[in-house]
Amino acid sequence: MERSPETLDETLNELVDEIVRLTGENYVVAMCQALRERRDRLVSGPSAQAVRVRLEAEIPAELLDR
Repeated sequence: MERSPETLDETLNELVDEIVRLTGENYVVAMCQALRERRDRLVSGPSAQAVRVRLEAEIPAELLDR
């Protein structure tokens, strides 16, 4: 059975879950750190222009305690 393509939410959750597993951080800390690192790479990259990243998400309470 072929699996349908993942939604962006599913992809994001899988990536953050992996970061949580690897670092032991909780879900929100892991997500914030990943976004901060990406922002830093964008800002310090060759074009070095300011980039503002805004994230709005509904995160189930059970994910906050991971």
